[in-house]
Amino acid sequence: MLMLPDRSSCQTPIKTVPDGTEGVVHIIRPMDSLAKKLPPNEFEGSVSTFKIGLGYILDGTTYAQSAVFKQQMDSAGLIFKSKVETRDFRLLLSGVFKTKRTIAWKFAYMFDGDDKVWMVRESGVTVGVPELAGHIFIGRTKECYSLVKVMNSHSPWT
Repeated sequence: MLMLPDRSSCQTPIKTVPDGTEGVVHIIRPMDSLAKKLPPNEFEGSVSTFKIGLGYILDGTTYAQSAVFKQQMDSAGLIFKSKVETRDFRLLLSGVFKTKRTIAWKFAYMFDGDDKVWMVRESGVTVGVPELAGHIFIGRTKECYSLVKVMNSHSPWT
């Protein structure tokens, strides 16, 4: 006898919404008040959910130089010193509006250690388009170090 699973015996699928363009997702929780155990960095508002994150990358370098190498670099006018500097510091804010059509928002503010400036890293909204079985991101994404969209270096930890 062959039994096929039917939807009534399965768990309700988890609904997710893309969180910007980094590949991270928001989990849309059911309306049941008992299921509202949120992570410490997420909050439930009356208009939108709210998620906050931070990211920090510290780069360090040191050199072991031979006397010949030092002489060559001195004659070229180059000095190699050990140092530790902030490469990247980010404040990440995002959420999902409580509307009939799924609309997620994202704002990321970043200190670029290379240029020593603060800039908006990513800002925009992701609109769910079930008619096309997907989502559309409307906004901007700033690429600095990673030109191949490998931008989620902060995502696993923050």
